[in-house]
Amino acid sequence: MGTINHFNCALFIVSLFLLKHTVSNIFLVGMPGSGKSFWGSLLAQDLGYTFVDTDSNIELLEKQAISQIFEQHGEAHFRTLEATYLRKLPQGINLLVATGGGTPCFHDNM
Repeated sequence: MGTINHFNCALFIVSLFLLKHTVSNIFLVGMPGSGKSFWGSLLAQDLGYTFVDTDSNIELLEKQAISQIFEQHGEAHFRTLEATYLRKLPQGINLLVATGGGTPCFHDNM
């Protein structure tokens, strides 16, 4: 079974859980390039949630690509932006959030 099939299976399990439980915000965590943004947007649509991609939103807010932020300001600065952004997300309004691949590794983001 390939990575995409495992990811589909995980999303299916999350969907079943949500059908039986009341959950407000959902955070997808995984390795870079694992499909969090792609599958998250589809799952959010199916669940009637609002999809949020942390990396894309940070790029919009900072008016720079993540790679430029890393290059000009360093990883520590980016990780601080990321942690600040996550903590400003509203609670309890049914967001499905695709996090960056390194998000759970810094600033007690989990």
